[in-house]
Amino acid sequence: ANPGTTLALTGTLAAGDVLVLCNTAFGGSGDVGLPLRTQYCDVVNTFIDHNGDDAFRLEKGATVLDQFGTFGSDPGTGWTIGTTANATVDRTLVRLPTVTAGTTDWTAGAQQWTILAVDTFTNLGSHSMTCQP
Repeated sequence: ANPGTTLALTGTLAAGDVLVLCNTAFGGSGDVGLPLRTQYCDVVNTFIDHNGDDAFRLEKGATVLDQFGTFGSDPGTGWTIGTTANATVDRTLVRLPTVTAGTTDWTAGAQQWTILAVDTFTNLGSHSMTCQP
């Protein structure tokens, strides 16, 4: 994404629901992703375009609810997840089921992901979470 680019979202997610953001190129001509885009993508936009070294954050008004990466920093090729350098390049990341809230601390956030092979669509449109009673 271009630095400083924003995408305004509206509405409310139901408990247990997920929001899937997709680039318009996902599921293009001849791409196996087209049925996935039709079935799972809630927002399809050219804004959702990154190469692994971008930072993202979810805000409500002026409050940052969740953050991926560190704004104002360039990690080079990609962000480190756990001990895996450049883990955000050509891979699929899924939030760990033990994460029950967003974080604005990337040091903590960088430990909250499972790294899967590129184009792993198994979890698209869902997220398992281990809730505490």
